[in-house]
Amino acid sequence: MSSADFIKLLQNIITMVNPKDANSVALAKIALQSIMNLAINSDKADGMTIELMYNADHLFEILIRQKSDFAGKPGKYMENEQKRRRLMMRLMPGC
Repeated sequence: MSSADFIKLLQNIITMVNPKDANSVALAKIALQSIMNLAINSDKADGMTIELMYNADHLFEILIRQKSDFAGKPGKYMENEQKRRRLMMRLMPGC
């Protein structure tokens, strides 16, 4: 899995989660952790992607509270790309 693929996936997870529903947040976090574990165990992700995953897991509740900054919108391709860049910068500020 590439970093770009992970960021797209993370944006989709953030888009689907309901920040006011604890069950929704818990399910999303479990999905994120499962993907992270699968990527680590399969050796199919590079170091930068794994670091992004760890950072996303660590900051997940904050990302969900800031959902409007990162969630995608159907048909808004340029806006969604900008939000993915913002999400990437939030997870790895030095990149």
